[in-house]
Parts: sequence; C-alpha cells; structure tokens
Amino acid sequence: MVKVTQCITRHPEKSYAEFTDWLESTHMPQISKLKPAKANASSLTSLHSSTKDRMIPQRKYDCLIEICFDDVYKALGLFSDSAFAAICEAAYEGYIDESNSLSFAASIFPPVIGVQPNPKAKLINFMVKNESLNFEAFALRHKTEHIELFASLEEAKKNVKGYSITHRLTELDGIFSDAYDGTAELFFGSAVEMYSLFASDGYKTLIRPDELELLEFGQCDFFVARDMFEHCL
Repeated sequence: MVKVTQCITRHPEKSYAEFTDWLESTHMPQISKLKPAKANASSLTSLHSSTKDRMIPQRKYDCLIEICFDDVYKALGLFSDSAFAAICEAAYEGYIDESNSLSFAASIFPPVIGVQPNPKAKLINFMVKNESLNFEAFALRHKTEHIELFASLEEAKKNVKGYSITHRLTELDGIFSDAYDGTAELFFGSAVEMYSLFASDGYKTLIRPDELELLEFGQCDFFVARDMFEHCL
C-alpha cells in the first residue's frame, strides 16, 4: 500500500475559515468525482489542524490530504493525470500557498496498534532521520526496535487508540518530496489521552531517548488533526 500525503498551507490572503470552507465544499468534491481518482485511489481523507493543541509543536500546514493506493503505479496514475493537475493548478491560484506546501509519498506498514472506531485526535510526526544513519538503517531500526519499544509502553497501551508508520518511497524522489523519511501516526480517543502519553514518565524515560537517537527531532514536523473527513470515491 502507498499513501501520498499532501501537506497544505493556505494562501496568505485567505483566512483559515475561508480556506477550510473552500477545501471541503469545492476542492475535495472535485477530486472525489474525478474518474482517475475513482480508478486509482482506494481512499481519500482530509484532516484539519487545531489551534487548541499548544503542547504539540505544529508546522505551518493548515490541512493534510491523504490519498491511499494499492501500489505505486496507481499513485502515479492519478498524479500524472492532466485533469488532476488542472485541479491542483487552480487551487494554487488563490487558495494554496504552493511554495510552502508539498506532497510526500510513503509505503504503509500494517498497524502496530489497530485503529479503534471514531478516534477524536490524530497526531502525525513527519520524521527526519538522524544524520548519522543512512535511510536503510533508519528504516530497519524504526520498523523493528522502535515500534516494539513503543508498543510495550504501558502508557501507550492505555492511551493510544491506533498506531501506524510509513516510510518514504525513495524510488519516487524527484516526483514527490524527500523532505521527510517517514511518518508515525497516532490516534487518540481524546486530547487528554494524547497529552497523558507525552507527559508520562514512561515516554520521557524510554521513548524520547530512543527518538533522539533515531531522529533529528528538531527538524521533524508535527500535525494534530481534530477534524478528519473521509470522502467517497
């Protein structure tokens, strides 16, 4: 499985409300009705950030669009389509700040913790690997040692309602952004659960030191979504 995440920053002349209204009433319906989207994509989701989550550092992205595909060829089938490109180009003219937005393609791994129905918050860590590790070493350690350590944490078992990871598809560098090396995606039943995890002694003493060895933590970007919308294809 392949996921392309469009990390979107709104045009500076648009308010957050104007941008969000346009995205959900115009842009997403245009994509979901597109024949190449129906033929190639398996799911289409929009996620909106919240200014409430001050504890978690957040980048300038105002919205994420996640598009999942069965394979790389289907992803390229949509993103090379002229009608899809035209929709994106029109968006850049007045609603999306193209210079501060990007599209990131990654392979999806089976969930570490299965996602429970109706999560209330999703935290995405857009990861940048530690410069001391090559991509292969980072990917191997992340998908084995690190996720096993995280899944063993009592605070994770108690608070996390879903946990999955992705890794950058290096063969698509040049077509999609190579700004990140992967993502860690955590689902929570409430903001309290999210804050409880990161404030816990277990996270601070076990997980954070491992993250600092694995990642250039200061270069990672974070996005907290409170509003998640599935769009029919």
